[in-house]
Amino acid sequence: MERPCAFLILVFIAFAAAFAKASPLLDLQVCPTCEINTLKQALEIARPGTTIYVEAGNYEENNLLINKPLRIVGMKNQMRPVIDAKERGNGFIIQADHVEISGLLIKNSGFSDTEEMAGIKVSKSTDCLIKNNLLENNTFGIYLAGSKSCSIIANQIHGTHRSESLSGNGIHIWNGENMTIEGNELTGNRDGIYFEFVKDSSIRKNKSFSNMRYGLHFMFSHNNEYRENLFQNNDCGVAVMYSRNVRMFRNRFENSHGPSSYGLLLKDISESLVAGNVFFDNTAGILLDGTTRTGFEGNLFKKNGWALRALGDTDSNKITRNDFIANTFDVTTNAGASQNEFIGNYWSRYRGLDLNHDGFGDEPFRPVQLSSMLMAHYEISAMLTHSIFFSVLDQIENALPTLTPETFKDMKPRMMRATDL
Repeated sequence: MERPCAFLILVFIAFAAAFAKASPLLDLQVCPTCEINTLKQALEIARPGTTIYVEAGNYEENNLLINKPLRIVGMKNQMRPVIDAKERGNGFIIQADHVEISGLLIKNSGFSDTEEMAGIKVSKSTDCLIKNNLLENNTFGIYLAGSKSCSIIANQIHGTHRSESLSGNGIHIWNGENMTIEGNELTGNRDGIYFEFVKDSSIRKNKSFSNMRYGLHFMFSHNNEYRENLFQNNDCGVAVMYSRNVRMFRNRFENSHGPSSYGLLLKDISESLVAGNVFFDNTAGILLDGTTRTGFEGNLFKKNGWALRALGDTDSNKITRNDFIANTFDVTTNAGASQNEFIGNYWSRYRGLDLNHDGFGDEPFRPVQLSSMLMAHYEISAMLTHSIFFSVLDQIENALPTLTPETFKDMKPRMMRATDL
């Protein structure tokens, strides 16, 4: 019996050794004093499925290529590990599916006139997760191209604060689908979030503020939704352009000031919905340019220069149950007629009565003031804003409307606010 038992033991040992050799090394540890003291070493050793735990320290490394599915995790309860690209390229380059990067500080990517350099650059990846990182002084914070089903969650992305031409975007996605952008903080970038040729994606609960151009910028991106975001103090506000079926819910657009600034620009947009948003203290709340078949429901426009600017190529939109409060001008246009429907909005400037007590004014409200039309055609007349001349002009036009567009009117103005925003 001894020989068969010895033989079985030898077979078991050989099998175990072969299995150990073939099985992936699931955990690696990187620290300045460890045997593995660079991320480059760890990435070369790692097999598919490995988790690389990175301890606190300063790692001066760039162009760290990830070409297999794995996780890179900054150790909790410590200072963030610092990945410093020293302005010599990208921080990380992801070229694999199922990759996670979390808990790191990634800074100082390079700048190039011919290549987008980023703290984290993702190419043709599926199901990536970039979570809870701090990215500082990178040309682009997180750049994704040709990827899908990735999640970018709870990162802080602080840009270079250089000029537009020398800066990139906080989160930049080109040619993607089914993306989730949630809970990020973006500041000091050219655009906070940039979508181009992106579809079926969600942007929610982000804070994008004090960026050099747009807090959010859409181009040719259909069937997307953004909700519960804060866009504040961005030089030009938010721009959604050349897209259809975009749903914009419960966002705040605040404090965008300048001759080309607005809370929200909608350029060549169709079949979309803007609902439950707040537009506060912007030069223009919304600028509609080529916007068609879109609904504006339950929004608050408060203390803007222009609440709503509708250019002549804007038609077939429905503006209903919105509150227009203390704006310098509620609605302005360069068109002689409107193909848009205004109905059931609250206007703080309305002075009509409700004799039958149905909650709506007995007389229609004309939101387009003559003074606003003069400003739309003659910018120099802006110096007369709040002047006695403009006030008298508007009172005459209200009493004897002859010059403002007849079709720009709310047939059922609300006597009480429509929203609780």
